[in-house]
Amino acid sequence: MNRHMSRGGLRVSRGGLRATIVPVVLFAAVLAGCSDNSSTAGGSSAAASSAAATVSATQSAADVLAENQADHGAGTAVTWDAASATTITLSGGSASAGGAGVQVKKSTVTITAGGTYRLTGTLNDGQIAVAAPEATVTLVLDSASISNASGAAIAATEAKQLIIVLADGTRNTLGDTTTYAEDAEANAALFSAADLTIGGGGTLTVNGKGNDAIASKDGLVIQSGTLVVTAADDGVRGKDYLVITGGTVTVIAGGDGLKADNAEDSDRGYVSVTGGTVTVTAKGDGIDAATDVLVTGGTLKATAGGGSGGKATEDTSTKGIKSGVITVLERGTVTVSAADDAVHSGGAVHLNGANLTAASGDDAVHAEGAMAIDGGTITITASVEGLEAKEITLNQGTVQVVARDDGVNAAGGTTDQAADQGAGQPGGGGGPGGDAVGDYS
Repeated sequence: MNRHMSRGGLRVSRGGLRATIVPVVLFAAVLAGCSDNSSTAGGSSAAASSAAATVSATQSAADVLAENQADHGAGTAVTWDAASATTITLSGGSASAGGAGVQVKKSTVTITAGGTYRLTGTLNDGQIAVAAPEATVTLVLDSASISNASGAAIAATEAKQLIIVLADGTRNTLGDTTTYAEDAEANAALFSAADLTIGGGGTLTVNGKGNDAIASKDGLVIQSGTLVVTAADDGVRGKDYLVITGGTVTVIAGGDGLKADNAEDSDRGYVSVTGGTVTVTAKGDGIDAATDVLVTGGTLKATAGGGSGGKATEDTSTKGIKSGVITVLERGTVTVSAADDAVHSGGAVHLNGANLTAASGDDAVHAEGAMAIDGGTITITASVEGLEAKEITLNQGTVQVVARDDGVNAAGGTTDQAADQGAGQPGGGGGPGGDAVGDYS
């Protein structure tokens, strides 16, 4: 990823309430009455900060992904062969298995070898454990219900890859403990220390009562299926990356909704949505990526901190979509409502064709560095400031802004001149405490 490009040659275009924007770069010094550039409760990670400071806002999603670690599920749909699967029948407080590679001790089922295992029935206060080093284990949930009062429902602590298949037309549930020890390795209702893939045509309901609902310490890919996730903390978390390519994913989280938190490696810690229908309601951030957030298809709806009518605090980050380095919204439909910024990046934002509707208790779209708009429809229905970045380039697309302060604010640099679009201008009703309505197309 070209994370070290900066832009120059700044030009200013000023207009009235309604303006036609030719390709320009907007620039302004910070003025009294403009909103504070600092972010509330959680900016970019330390590992990403140096890259974020000068990242180019002209990159496409493909450009960004080309420099990131490839996801393990790229181009490969999950499948399973019923004839070769070992069936594990869950029977309340015990289980039985019809093949090798499975050990059953009371209500704990331990899988010790690679292969495909079909789980059916109900397991009360038990666990499916995977201890198969360097092996790929496929678990087919076929009308399976697993709960555990003392830990994770599924805990894959040793494996090369864990694949969860939701058998077509089935309903499956996972539930975990209400309390985890601080040093617990498996600390989510569905936990994998290895790469995790979820697919199939069934439904999975996950209730993460003690911490996260679904978590992988490596990468996590959701290909298909219907997932209904509730979590005390984070809803769906992949440390290296979280990639959603299809399916219907609904998340209600006490912490962040979707998360990738590897802040140590610059090519990891990203969230990518390429398809499917994703709905997130989070008390924290809707989407939180240590590096990049990329949306290239599907439908994404995120509500953070109670939405734009909520109250942002210094204690909890409540941004709708947050990235440490760059956010690229390239295709698809994105709707965000957040107590803090609706779309926020510690580096750059590239609006490159997605249809974005945003409502915010602060900035609707905020970049600590540069912002570029190269297509799509951006509709901001509520904000303090509509678009805010050090540099803002509007090339193509339609932008409609409702803001209490500045509609477009390019704030930063070394000059005393201000170019605040759609605020403080004749007929604009802008300025501190005023309403600015801008229509830029």
